[in-house]
Amino acid sequence: MAEIEEIRLSRMQEQLWFAEQLESDATLYTESGGMLLSGPLDVEALAEALRRVVERHEILRTVIAAPDGQPVMRVLPPPSEAPLERLTLPRQELAAAATEFVERDVDLETGPLFRALLVELGRDEHAFVIAAHHLVCDATGSSMVLAEMVQDYTAIVAGRPSPVPEPELQYGDYAVWEREVLAEHAGDSDETYWRDTLRGADTVLELPLGGPRPAGKGVRGERLEFEIADDAANALIELCRKQRASTYLASLAAFAGLLHLYTGKRDLLLGTLLANRDLEQIERTVGQFANTVPLRLSLHGDPSFTELVRRLTPVLSGAQEHGKLGFGRIVQLGDPARDPSRNALVQHLFLPKERTVVGDTLGADVRVTAFEVERTRGRFDTISEVEVAPGRMRAWVEFDTELFRAEDVAQLMADYGEVVRAWVAQPHLRLSQLLGGADLVLVDGARQWTGFAAARDRSGHPLLARLVARTGGSGGESARSDPAGAGSAELARLWQLGAGERVLLHRDFAHRDLLVDAVAAAGAGVVLTDGAPADVAALAAEHAVTVAALRPENLPALPVRDLPKLRTVAVDGPVPYWLVRYWAEELDRSITRLVRGGDVPDAVLAGEVRLDDASGVRVRAELLGLGSAGDSTVPPEAVAAVLRSHPLVQDVRPAEDGFAVTTTADDLDELLRGRLPRWATPPTLHRVGPAAAPLDADDPLLAIMLELWAEVLQRDEVRPDDDFFALGGHSMLSARLTAQIQEALQVQVPLRTLFENSTPASLVGELRRLDPGIDELVALVAQLPEVDDAAGEPADGGVAAPTEPIELPLFKSQLQLWLMEQLRPGQLTHTVPLCLTARGPVDPDALRAAVNDVVARQQPLRSTFHEVDGEPRQRIVPELVIDVPVHDVTTAEDPRAELERRKHDVAHRPVDITDGPLMQAELVRYGTDEYALLLLFHHLVTDEVSMTVFMRELSAFYAARVSGEPVKLPPLTVDLATLVREEQEMLTGQLGDTLRRFWTRELTDAPELELPTDHPRPDTLTFDGEFLVGSAPRELFDDAAALAKAERTTAFTVFLAATLTLLRQLSGQEDIVVGVPSDNRFRPGSELLMGCFLNVLPLRVDCSGDPTFQQLLGRVRDRLLDVYDHQRLPVAEIIDTVRPTRVTNRLPLFQVTCELQLASWMPFELPGCEVDYELLSHETARYDMAFHGQARDDQLSVALEVNTNLWDRTTGLRRIEQVVEVLRRAVADPSARISTLAVTDG
Repeated sequence: MAEIEEIRLSRMQEQLWFAEQLESDATLYTESGGMLLSGPLDVEALAEALRRVVERHEILRTVIAAPDGQPVMRVLPPPSEAPLERLTLPRQELAAAATEFVERDVDLETGPLFRALLVELGRDEHAFVIAAHHLVCDATGSSMVLAEMVQDYTAIVAGRPSPVPEPELQYGDYAVWEREVLAEHAGDSDETYWRDTLRGADTVLELPLGGPRPAGKGVRGERLEFEIADDAANALIELCRKQRASTYLASLAAFAGLLHLYTGKRDLLLGTLLANRDLEQIERTVGQFANTVPLRLSLHGDPSFTELVRRLTPVLSGAQEHGKLGFGRIVQLGDPARDPSRNALVQHLFLPKERTVVGDTLGADVRVTAFEVERTRGRFDTISEVEVAPGRMRAWVEFDTELFRAEDVAQLMADYGEVVRAWVAQPHLRLSQLLGGADLVLVDGARQWTGFAAARDRSGHPLLARLVARTGGSGGESARSDPAGAGSAELARLWQLGAGERVLLHRDFAHRDLLVDAVAAAGAGVVLTDGAPADVAALAAEHAVTVAALRPENLPALPVRDLPKLRTVAVDGPVPYWLVRYWAEELDRSITRLVRGGDVPDAVLAGEVRLDDASGVRVRAELLGLGSAGDSTVPPEAVAAVLRSHPLVQDVRPAEDGFAVTTTADDLDELLRGRLPRWATPPTLHRVGPAAAPLDADDPLLAIMLELWAEVLQRDEVRPDDDFFALGGHSMLSARLTAQIQEALQVQVPLRTLFENSTPASLVGELRRLDPGIDELVALVAQLPEVDDAAGEPADGGVAAPTEPIELPLFKSQLQLWLMEQLRPGQLTHTVPLCLTARGPVDPDALRAAVNDVVARQQPLRSTFHEVDGEPRQRIVPELVIDVPVHDVTTAEDPRAELERRKHDVAHRPVDITDGPLMQAELVRYGTDEYALLLLFHHLVTDEVSMTVFMRELSAFYAARVSGEPVKLPPLTVDLATLVREEQEMLTGQLGDTLRRFWTRELTDAPELELPTDHPRPDTLTFDGEFLVGSAPRELFDDAAALAKAERTTAFTVFLAATLTLLRQLSGQEDIVVGVPSDNRFRPGSELLMGCFLNVLPLRVDCSGDPTFQQLLGRVRDRLLDVYDHQRLPVAEIIDTVRPTRVTNRLPLFQVTCELQLASWMPFELPGCEVDYELLSHETARYDMAFHGQARDDQLSVALEVNTNLWDRTTGLRRIEQVVEVLRRAVADPSARISTLAVTDG
């Protein structure tokens, strides 16, 4: 008999094993699942399906032994028959039999730890139950077992082979891998996190329910289902969508609020359960991965519902990030006082409900219904699972029956529903306002909660005292308030409010309560809005509002033309000037009052600044208090003061009469630009008169800025008034520029600051405003002596080249590629083939030598990748000469056809990352003076910026070789080892935590993009594809660039907005996530290196409300700025942080990407030759769709990499035509609604 291998348990298994040794009842650790089967069941086929599943997953035939006190797994041979117990029972006895079967005691050493039961209930009626010890299976695994059984059974009865693929990893392999590889990436940082999180925590949470706590923790329990708040479910879902929060997080916040009302505590510890299946390799592995972790919830500061949801977001993301540390170890770090009557650290768990998804049918004729096995065990005081779905909010509560009665738990859940309803109706209501003074009611001297509703009735304090009755519709709420004081009455009088009128009020409007009191004092009503454009328009029209009190960004959605009764608009901030002009002139009627929220009524700001034909500025002084009306002259300082104190003064236009010249349009433009948000700044000022005085040429700060501008933009010279984007700057270059400014000046420059101050001069002015001491810093740096550290460096002043092979850890982006290579070695998805063509006097030997010159300069091109002690490593050799063969095909029957054949061969050639080389080249001569250099790179050593670096250096080395002159290239001042170390420090430091919190907030509950396909989506992820190319006139790109400049953004933003417009039309979705590229090169000098630095970031854009293209452009721009300000977190780390729901046939987070490459991205030049490039297709697609724009000298090339398992070629070409047409219509009329830009498939 073959010896059975022994495998050490995983860390999670070990913790469970030790816990079980201390428990008196081992049945607490059993996972279960069940199916009701209706129809003519083939019992033998079901048994065979079960046998196949047990054979497929080794862990299901594993036992646990401890021969030397150290537990190990022993995998038994596949069984010849299925481990299926069979019974025949009447239907009414099923529940008891299933419970008895699941809670039956098992011997870990003899097993079986996975069991199944088939109960015949009657003719064509069966029940199937599985029971698995937690040591071999978690809840996700039990669902997988049932789902695979359904698939196998269906295949067996149909006579087909099993459709279920083998798991990539068996659980035993994972346990070994975890200890040898994964453990090195965790450990200390996880322990530090939990130690800091739990320091000083209150580790006892006692609910005032039921009777006294027994001396020892009981194990008897019950599980009940409750309706929580079905009537509030839809509103909760909508609130979560607007808050970009999951329904679980919102449900957790409401539950925390309830626990505070019950206990009075503001520092709570609740437990949750993490699936811990974030690695692709274990998505289909059955085993124990789940872990209980504590969530420390702070309710200090009297938060509102929305504040609490935001506050809990980083709590949950932090727990998820550090959730692989076993719960037992977390308990040790928390060091709670031990009490045998309760669980250590957490006594209550709050979980999202996980449904067992097994399909609707078994074979063709058997209907399947999942059912839960009733349990009589209670592992914690309570375990609450909550499910929120449209029109439905339910909870399942497992509770300790020695502590609570069923009616106690029913009251708890009823009160939970009250809190949910109250907070969903009033998400800005503070915790203290939920119940007023009646926090707890004492009945018969016992500490017993009588219920939310009862307490409310006793106190006479309704939950929603101020804003109550919902009117329905799209989220509007009609609200009334108790009568207010004299101040509110005065405000009502000044605003001319009367009984029966309606005021449209934004929830976050400044001094909202004062306004509500004023409305109530007048006998009027309030209609609340959260500011969504469709909401504003619909509610304003539906309620015929006479007053609107809104945020500035809400104003474009206000349908003034359809509101004849509207007379007052109160605005909580600056107003776009063109709206005032539109309302007053286009409609030929006036808004009698335009006031800022919180201002005294006599500060009516409807004034205007006039710019006369002689370049003078004239202010209508009688409105602004700057002098008498008629002929006063206003100096520039007074204008500046007006703009600072009155942000609504923005209308700048020629005066109709002649006033004295006091300042220039440029000065005023500068004032406006510095003090108003971009969307509120007049887009055009009349510029006449003398030019502004030149800036000081000896300004040291400006000199630094000009030098950095020139370096990043690859320009010989940059002038103070040169616009960054007009010089070819784009989003990735802007991130690089801000990083270099930070390096040079030690000052943080957000991307938004650069976008709003896009010339060196304006940015210098803004930096001085933000940091008045910056000039002193520049002067101090200038006085420091230059450090001579040339000793030991190469002659070019760069980093020293290695003389021996070196091995480096991988970047996070490389690690993902390396893992995929281990699963599918040599796949073409991660290779980059391209063809460079040259027509003219090419020197083949010089070109071949130039290729190796680049190899000698760039470390990644001399790299291979290996596994060393279970850890992937990048090995760099000091020297490598790659073979560059020359093929002369001029004598072939059809030289160009032969060239095409060789291009195809190169594009379809796999690259061995272990043997290398990871860059390959060959030169083809296909005409008298016509050559093609065919190149093949692996993505492990290149990215988009790397291609620019390669082309620039190849051109420089070739020119040097043919001319005999020294090459002119800047020295390499940073190496890969430094960059890898810095990334690791970033990921484990404070910056990494900050970035993770941002991405958690940004992507929580992000939807998948559902595009219509030509073919059903395969069950597994596929990468078959085609690279399709279309074109548009170069003028279209120029128009897009002009629009981008006017909107202070980039041409890429315009192209991306057009792509989003198309995706919105195709999907019907308004919340869209796409991938956008980031070069991820922040260290000065890294832009000169080749390597795999590229990061593809998820960009989430709100396309709701049918905005104009210009408005959508602003949204995309703002989201891009936020995303690029947080781009340093690798996308693999973002996925690990956000933990999106994984499915086997979709990439996580996003499936569509978009990028735009400018003409300068491929700077390939050979003296005396006409050159061009072509990206070659290898019939793969990394994403479902990838939109590529390429600005060439003569055209705008628009390409699409499309997954051919989903779409036909004709559909892909149609998508190219559509995005080009959307772009053409958008740049022709940016004010058009995006719905009118849509291009149908008809």
